[in-house]
Amino acid sequence: MIQLNAFTQAAVLINTGVWVTICIMKTTIDISDHLLQRAKDLAQDENTSLKELTEQGLELVIEKHLSRKPHVVKPVVFDGQGLSPVFKGKSWAEIRDEIYRGYGS
Repeated sequence: MIQLNAFTQAAVLINTGVWVTICIMKTTIDISDHLLQRAKDLAQDENTSLKELTEQGLELVIEKHLSRKPHVVKPVVFDGQGLSPVFKGKSWAEIRDEIYRGYGS
C-alpha cells in the first residue's frame, strides 16, 4: 500500500474533480534556550516528538486552569451597631468626604 501525504492526497482528489480544503496551521513560540533543550531531551528520552510533548503540556495546563474552582471571598463582618448615628442616612459620598476631611480632598 502506498502512503500519500496530505498534499499528494489533495492533488489526487482535485484531479478527480473533488474540491478539497487543506488547513495547516503553524505557530511560533518564543521560549528560553534552557527550557527548549530540556524539552528536547525529554522528548528524546520518551521517544516522542517535541510537538507531541508541547501538546501534552498545553493540555495539562488548560485542564488545570479549567478545573479550578473560583475563589470565594468571605465577607468581613464586625459585631457592632452599624453606622454611628451621625452617619445614618448619609450617602457613601458624604461619608467618604467626612473621612478625608482635612487630607486634601
